[in-house]
Amino acid sequence: MEDSKHAEDKPWLAIPRHNRENGCSMRFQSVTSNNVYDYELAACTSGKTICGSSSGFLIMVDETSQISMIDPLTKARRFTLPTILPSLPPKPSTDIEPSERRLTHKYPVHKAVLSSPPDRNPYDYILVVIHGEERELAYYSALTQTWIEIQEAGRYYDDIIFRLGFYAVDEYGKVILCEPGLPPTVDEITMPWLLRASKVYLVVMGMHYV
Repeated sequence: MEDSKHAEDKPWLAIPRHNRENGCSMRFQSVTSNNVYDYELAACTSGKTICGSSSGFLIMVDETSQISMIDPLTKARRFTLPTILPSLPPKPSTDIEPSERRLTHKYPVHKAVLSSPPDRNPYDYILVVIHGEERELAYYSALTQTWIEIQEAGRYYDDIIFRLGFYAVDEYGKVILCEPGLPPTVDEITMPWLLRASKVYLVVMGMHYV
């Protein structure tokens, strides 16, 4: 996160503080100076959960799987996307615990990442999400205003990042490079590991992804 008044303090780490009846308070901590800044975020109401922070925007999803994006510092730039479920209906699954199944049904988007700030060009950005009980990949094209499922990528993804392309890793350690398009292209960068991890993350280190 970045604020023009504190540009020298960037980047920031966003930390949710507490919910209120009509919104919530966000705390931002500078990674370089450890300074702390508090902001009120009226758009973060009950019934929404944050599923990503990307390109300077907080990405939130509500119980109907509708995604909204807001610049938490200006609070003036907001974008609302079509709901995911009508385009990508949830698939039945038998290998998920009942408690976890209820959670993923309520908030079907686990993580969301932008290709570029939506306010830079409202018709030229891509949003890729990990969604559903089986944690599959899908993307939203601002140009066509539609959701498209990336079936070629498979399922059970844990993390996704954008760095000159969308990289995703599944729970077995397989890393793919995804290029949204008609149809999307998927290239396997790293083969799955032998051991299954409880949670796998992607971290950028120079030009490498670990």
